[in-house]
Amino acid sequence: MALTNLQDQAARLPRKEFNFFQVERLFRAVEWIDHHAESCADCQKARGEVEALTERLVELATGPNESRLELENRVEALFEHLEKAHGLVKMQYFTSLFSLYGLASSLFLAVLAWMISDDFELALALVGLGLVIGYVWGSFRDGAVRRSNLQY
Repeated sequence: MALTNLQDQAARLPRKEFNFFQVERLFRAVEWIDHHAESCADCQKARGEVEALTERLVELATGPNESRLELENRVEALFEHLEKAHGLVKMQYFTSLFSLYGLASSLFLAVLAWMISDDFELALALVGLGLVIGYVWGSFRDGAVRRSNLQY
């Protein structure tokens, strides 16, 4: 019921606000909350909050900054619970994280290699290699999460 009401309210939103508040993410959150509401008390409580939020969606999205902030905070609180309690992960989360790890570790190794061998090209190659390895490793992890349908 909340999903159909949300779709009706979203259809009344101007396109700019629909994209800005990422209402598509809210659709996915409602689906996940409905899925977990039987076994999770917090999701059951969140279902009521989503229905109240859905009824005021247009008002919150097009209102003053305080109401927009309230909408953003409520949606983020929903996703924070879904991430912590049910293991959902943002799209490209592991790709970004592992690319950062690869870059940081390869920069450290590149500085060491440059200090030891004084070969700047080797240091640059190490940085690039670490970044690529982190990106590929993260992409594999994101693919596994996507296949297990835990990505939003």
